[in-house]
Amino acid sequence: MAENIALSGLARSLVQQNVLLLQDVEVIQKSAQAQDELFVSALVQSRKISAGDLARFASKTFGFPYFNISTMHAESLPVIEAETEMLVRHHIVPLFKRGNRIFVAVSDPTQMSVLHNIAFTTGCTIDVVIAEDPHISKILARYGQHGDRGNILEGLVDDDDMITADQAM
Repeated sequence: MAENIALSGLARSLVQQNVLLLQDVEVIQKSAQAQDELFVSALVQSRKISAGDLARFASKTFGFPYFNISTMHAESLPVIEAETEMLVRHHIVPLFKRGNRIFVAVSDPTQMSVLHNIAFTTGCTIDVVIAEDPHISKILARYGQHGDRGNILEGLVDDDDMITADQAM
């Protein structure tokens, strides 16, 4: 008798909407858990679905906008107060802060407990956009190559620090 695996929210949605077979998703999720990696990363590596198709699926299914972060430079990323290890482990890239809102790119929007933890730690509302997992991985890897940046979420530019077009003239 096969053992039942509790599917993550994204994995369950892929099966329910007939994008992937239950058996394939269970094998990938079990492998991801055994290797202590994210389901999304293991899924893309399995080539059962492309990173772009998966990001568009997650965007459409969960109602978050799709954002192409492949052209962003790690040096331009903000630094905000949260555990860098947590962000890297869960493939979360902070994009910018406006007022009390932090915009982050994720490949799996069903990681709600992590997003709530970031909101609690920073005291800000988290706005999510979906990005392709390999692009997030590349940005996080490049980010780590630029020395000790401290906490990724520390010191985001706030509205008060932004220069408007009128001020620049």
